[in-house]
Amino acid sequence: MKSCTNLKVGRFDIRWRSFGKHQNTSIFPIVCVNGAYQTIGSWKSFISFFKPHTQIVVFDMPGVGGSTITQGSMDVSLNEQAEVLSAVVDHVVRGKVNLFAASWGGAAASVYASTNGDRVSKLILASFGLTANKNMKNVIDVIRASIVTENYGDIYKTIIKTFGEHLSSVMKKNIEAQFKSPDMHNIQYLYQHLLYCKRANLIQEIDFPKIESDTYIFSGDQDYLVDVDTLSILEELLPHCKRRAVLECGHFMHFENPELLSQYAEILLDNNRTADL
Repeated sequence: MKSCTNLKVGRFDIRWRSFGKHQNTSIFPIVCVNGAYQTIGSWKSFISFFKPHTQIVVFDMPGVGGSTITQGSMDVSLNEQAEVLSAVVDHVVRGKVNLFAASWGGAAASVYASTNGDRVSKLILASFGLTANKNMKNVIDVIRASIVTENYGDIYKTIIKTFGEHLSSVMKKNIEAQFKSPDMHNIQYLYQHLLYCKRANLIQEIDFPKIESDTYIFSGDQDYLVDVDTLSILEELLPHCKRRAVLECGHFMHFENPELLSQYAEILLDNNRTADL
């Protein structure tokens, strides 16, 4: 691991880490973009798989993990998240990168790719959707009630029931630990963030047709947090897009099916070819 200090980005203090080395010019560094409430620690298996081959950069979004909001609202806009991603890329990596985005991280990654085409070679969007469905709205309602009652265990139970049933017992325990004695600021951030996701209109907020990089969409056929029907719209908007539905897989993708890492590698470890899905 490359030791580092946090990066100041506007009203945020951002924790980032870099693993592995960029040694092969045909393999660009990979920058990982977190989903909601996801931290650097959640990339452990991804980092272990890819760091022998190239540089892996991970960071916490504002208000999550080791990244703090030093002033202003707990509500972090999509553009602010994209600015954080841009600052991390500029600070840590030279030249082009490949982006791997999980869940809502796909929104920030798409904003960045649409405005920084010269920096992005390939973009993977895993478990990404354009709209909040009824299951996400249910999670938001549970979080709102939990803030009032301070019974945060209900959040864990709802997450597992709604879209975490395919996770291993270890992963479930890790998620449970996050909500057993959570920091109130983190819960407030998660609530505000999901409210933003609920009201966001990504078709209007992101200029998808301007994304010139090869884009790959991976979606689980048992992901109950994403409306799969909207992905066909995304395919039409993205100029260079390929999509794959992963059978018997939910929202957490390679956590549920580690074999997906090898499929990601076919895309990310050879920048001279376009992978088939």
